[in-house]
Amino acid sequence: MAYKPYDDEMLRTLIDGGDPRWGLVAKQPRSQRKRFAVALQREQESAQEAGMLGYQARILIQCSLPYRRQLVNEWTRRNGGVTLTLWTPKDIGLPYGAYPRLLLTWVTTEAVRTQKRQVILRDSLTRFMADLGISRHADGRQMQRFKDQTRRLFNTTITSTVTDGAHSMTHDVGFRLASEVKLWWTPWHNATDSSEITLTEEFFHLITDRPVPVDLRVLQVLKGSALALDIYSWLVYRLSYLKQPTTIPWEVLQVQFGNNYAQSKSGRYAFKKDFQEQLRAVLQLYSTAHVTADSQGITLQPSRLHITRRSSD
Repeated sequence: MAYKPYDDEMLRTLIDGGDPRWGLVAKQPRSQRKRFAVALQREQESAQEAGMLGYQARILIQCSLPYRRQLVNEWTRRNGGVTLTLWTPKDIGLPYGAYPRLLLTWVTTEAVRTQKRQVILRDSLTRFMADLGISRHADGRQMQRFKDQTRRLFNTTITSTVTDGAHSMTHDVGFRLASEVKLWWTPWHNATDSSEITLTEEFFHLITDRPVPVDLRVLQVLKGSALALDIYSWLVYRLSYLKQPTTIPWEVLQVQFGNNYAQSKSGRYAFKKDFQEQLRAVLQLYSTAHVTADSQGITLQPSRLHITRRSSD
């Protein structure tokens, strides 16, 4: 699967297109043009029609990865009765930020598409990063950061715990993401051997069991913020089964999304401010989501599915 990055050349094509609405793109602030263009394009063409349908694992939406570098090699995040714990060797470190999230989406999408545990990577690092919608013109620092996050991610061991207090039940599952990782990346030229990742059976079944469909075009636009990526994925998943209005307090949201914010008045204020800013960016791209925010928290209303299910799904 190849992503189709929305670069400046594509934006010019959209602006010069036959639909007069595309002219509105040029009138937007430069920082919002890609977001606005994708929002318009989504109205005309579904993710399936555009070849931009991706998938994510439910467990990694309910409990997400760290946002920033951690000085420890163990990380725990909770969401209701679900607890996710990540562990990596000290000399490698935990994955964090947007790159691992994009890579996990790519791997999950490939696993769903091929129904195989072995995932073949592009031999050229720059081309593979372009496939992920990261950059077509990555510099040395970006490539090194991406390689570092890839190694961190696939050296991670995960423990997932689901607790049902009503029935005094606890279900623990532990696994590595990959049983074998071979990377032969060169910056620009093809290597002799293909780079490939062999997913563990446990992780393969986890990511292919009722995966959550997402629009890869939206991820490309939001890739500058790991928080925005998480909010988008969470809304797509949560609204897919929501049956009645639900209000989620800021305190609960901060446990799930704001682990790196201080549990103080200033920390709570900073989290609310950042969350609402990224939520606005997400809702510009997910316009059918009925979500409102106030001083108490955010309220979700039953909404039209972001990705329309086909009869074969």
